[in-house]
Amino acid sequence: MNEEYIGKTCPYCKTAIQAGEEVRICGLCRMPHHLACWEENQGCTTFGCTEIQHDV
Repeated sequence: MNEEYIGKTCPYCKTAIQAGEEVRICGLCRMPHHLACWEENQGCTTFGCTEIQHDV
């Protein structure tokens, strides 16, 4: 995980990202999410962002 995201607020669960947590960064708006939050929502939760989860 990139250290620059520690302390940032996940827009889905509204809690801070802690050291050691898995993070997913939106490819469109660059907003960090907890990986579990990204997966539960199936993509970015930032208002107006249209990024969705793609299974590869």
